[in-house]
Amino acid sequence: MVTAMAASGQGIEACDITETPVEVSWKSPLPLVSRPSAAIELYKANADQILHIFRHYGAAERPNAFRLLVPSWELERFPPEWIPALDATDAIWASTRFIANSISRVTSTPVYHAKQLLDFNPLPCEHERSDFGISERAFVVYTAFDFLSYMERKNPMAAIAAFRKAASADALFRDQATLFIKTTNGATAEADFIRLHQEISDLPQAIVLDARLQNRASQDLMSMSDCVLSLHRSEGQGLLTSDAMAFRLPVIATGYSATIEQLEDGRGYLVDHKMVKIKAGEYPLSEGAEWADADTDHAAELLLRVFHNPEEARARAAHAKQWLHREHGLEAIGCHYAELLSRL
Repeated sequence: MVTAMAASGQGIEACDITETPVEVSWKSPLPLVSRPSAAIELYKANADQILHIFRHYGAAERPNAFRLLVPSWELERFPPEWIPALDATDAIWASTRFIANSISRVTSTPVYHAKQLLDFNPLPCEHERSDFGISERAFVVYTAFDFLSYMERKNPMAAIAAFRKAASADALFRDQATLFIKTTNGATAEADFIRLHQEISDLPQAIVLDARLQNRASQDLMSMSDCVLSLHRSEGQGLLTSDAMAFRLPVIATGYSATIEQLEDGRGYLVDHKMVKIKAGEYPLSEGAEWADADTDHAAELLLRVFHNPEEARARAAHAKQWLHREHGLEAIGCHYAELLSRL
């Protein structure tokens, strides 16, 4: 987001408020300051964090500053416990319409749909398929998730079921297709990690790689795939699918939540679903909430459609890339942020 703000042409300064060091290769395009001094303070943080941030980063020292929150949230129902944090800000930028709708139902604070920077130009590939144990002749179906984002929400079991059904129905797909499941932080969720491996134990076409790859290797792995499958139950932003669009890859995804905004109008393949109650323990702060359960039969049909109709799939992927660049490219988002800031 700092990159896009820097492209807005406004006077922007950046302040790192991260308390827990993380391994990232991204560097701020702006010099970092220790304390904010601008008239508008923009906080890229979740609602459960913002009151703590205000207490520890000088909000009391600058009572007249305009405080703008950019939160994430993954469900249609916003947690009642977090509403006071929304009300403590002056405005909210929501990166998708899905998040905007979730938040605007529960607060009188103005909520704006502030699109995010999603497009990028992939660098030339430095890796071979063999580096990841993938056959050169394979049709690679790629899916990925972080165990810290909760396996029940990311729903790789549905992706496995859809792949299994497609392989059972079509001998050529069964012979040529590989399901590649890229995960991170498996050690933090041992029971789910074991359950995932048990689910693919009788599926020789499946590969699981649990590792924190360098950005270049991670991008190369996705770029070497033939399509991306995301049968998530709910997504606030849908970064896996938008990354696939940037790589011009066909995307098959649950037709619910933020991914609709990305893939509607023929930019991808949306999977039918039914809404189900979230069970106790499946996701935090979700009492009384619902999410989508993807139709794995329909997903299997779409997998075979992409497999047998590569020209159509490439055309949809090219259309998606054009839209992503036009609506979520650096220049477009820089202008978009400048216009939004002028309203405040």
